[in-house]
Amino acid sequence: MNRFFGFFLTAAVMAVGLQSCMQGDIVDSNVAAAENDASIKQYISQNPGTTTAPLNYTTNGTGMYYAITKPNPTGKRPSTGEEVTFAYTLYNLQNQALDSSKAGNLPFFTFGLNSLLAGLQEGIASLREGEKARLLIPSYLAYGSQAQTTFTLPANSPIRIDVELVSSRTEEQQITNYINSTALTSSLSLTAPPTNIQQSTSGLRLIKTVTNPTGSTISSGQSVTVNYAGQTLRAVTPFDKSTDGTFSFTLGRNQLIPGFEEGVLQMRVGEKATLVFPSSIGYGTNGARNSNGVYVILPYAPLRFDIEVINAK
Repeated sequence: MNRFFGFFLTAAVMAVGLQSCMQGDIVDSNVAAAENDASIKQYISQNPGTTTAPLNYTTNGTGMYYAITKPNPTGKRPSTGEEVTFAYTLYNLQNQALDSSKAGNLPFFTFGLNSLLAGLQEGIASLREGEKARLLIPSYLAYGSQAQTTFTLPANSPIRIDVELVSSRTEEQQITNYINSTALTSSLSLTAPPTNIQQSTSGLRLIKTVTNPTGSTISSGQSVTVNYAGQTLRAVTPFDKSTDGTFSFTLGRNQLIPGFEEGVLQMRVGEKATLVFPSSIGYGTNGARNSNGVYVILPYAPLRFDIEVINAK
C-alpha cells in the first residue's frame, strides 16, 4: 500500500506567500490584536465603497471582516476535499498592492486541509463559485508576528485581500475535465479526447493504449511485473515510476493501492494502459507523506498511472 510513498510532491498546490503559518508564528499579543481590530474598523469607516456599490461587511466573530463585492447567489460553496481555484490581490491597509495571482496560472488548494492563511481560508469558505469579496484580515489570521520580505509587510500587520472564488471542483469533476483535457490527449499523442474508456463502478477509468488480445489474462494471486509511472492530475512529471522491468508484486494481497491493482486485473500481458481514478481507491482522505512529514500525495487527490504489463505468473 505504501509503494508509492516517499517521493517529493511535484505539483504546486498553493499560492506563494499565502500558505498557512505554523501556530507559533500567528499568535499575537492582546495589544496587537486590539490594535489590528481598531485599524480594520478605521479602514472600514474610511473606505465605505460608493453610493451605488457600498461595502457591507460581515464578521464571523474571528476578527476577519468580509464584504461581497460580486454576488452569485446560485453558485455552489466549496466542500471538504474539493479543489478550489481562486484569484487574489493582496494589499496593506494603505491600499498598496503587494502581491497578486497571475492570469492563466491561478493558485489552487484542497479545501479543508488548512493549507492557506487562516483568514483567507475563512473568507473563501464564505463565498460561492463566481463570487468576489474584500477580506480584512487581522495579523493573527494572516502572517502574525513575522515580517514579510517577499513583499514589504511589517510584523503584526492586518491585511486586505480581494479574492474571487473561480471554481470548486469535486474529484469526479476533476477527473472528467482531465479526461477531456489537452494535457491528457497530448500525452497520449491523440488529437482528441480518448473514446475507448472503460469505467468501473469504483470510479476507475482505464484507457488501453496498446492492446494484446492474445496476451495472457491476469488473475488474483499471480506475481505481476510491470512498468509504471504515477502522477497527480495537475502534475507534468511523475511522483514515482519504475520503467526498467524490475517491479513485481502479487495481486490480491493489498500490497498496492486498490485502483492500481484493479486496473492491472483488467489488462493482459503485453498491454499498456492509462488509469485515472479517485482518491477513494487511491490514498483517500489521508494522502501520503514522506519520512519528513511532507505530503507526497495530498488527501482527496485523484491520480493517473501509466502501466505496462510485462509478465504474470
